[in-house]
Amino acid sequence: MTENEIAEYLKAHPEFIAKYLDPVSAPTSNKQNSTTDHKVIALADRQIPQLQQKIRTLESQIDVFLENGRRNEEIWDSILSSMVALFEIMPRDLSPEAISTVLRKHLNIEECRVFIFSANQENTSKEEKTFANFIIHTNGPRCLLVAPEETKHFTKSWLLTSSAYIPLSIKNSIGILIFSSLNEHKFDPSIDTQFLGRIGNIVSTAIDNAYAHQGSDFTQHE
Repeated sequence: MTENEIAEYLKAHPEFIAKYLDPVSAPTSNKQNSTTDHKVIALADRQIPQLQQKIRTLESQIDVFLENGRRNEEIWDSILSSMVALFEIMPRDLSPEAISTVLRKHLNIEECRVFIFSANQENTSKEEKTFANFIIHTNGPRCLLVAPEETKHFTKSWLLTSSAYIPLSIKNSIGILIFSSLNEHKFDPSIDTQFLGRIGNIVSTAIDNAYAHQGSDFTQHE
């Protein structure tokens, strides 16, 4: 069909235009598209800042994870160096004073004391019995900002701001390792005590070895 034939057909059938071509539809469609485009742009404007904030939050969390990783690596390195230094001391030469010196140096702690009591409490003082009872009921390392009343007779002259109490597993004895720091966050009650437990195990093994070589000559307190 040629262009002239189409024109002639439309002239002869004007109802065709009314039926199939709506002169208002095209502008309306454009208006709807414009509205839709506007909605898409408005949504994007809201989402972009939200995504940027989420990215900043994730970056902060990653920084925290990395810092914790570095801190944990430093802690475990210091524990390893402490263990090596302790076991370099001959069992016959080991003493609570030697243990404290090694741990203060390698763990960077202001105060460190070792207390060991005989499992047989018949010939001990009231203060020692009270302290020993505290140790017996200390299930795992504890970090405190206030010294327990049971320990004050032995600790009040040197205890600092925050402290860690680490029970020792020693054959035929009751023992505890106490760290203390001027930094109130060093041994905050909320910290993970896993590394303290590991230190306690190392010290307990070293003391058991010393007992095996020294017997009753091993000094119990500093």
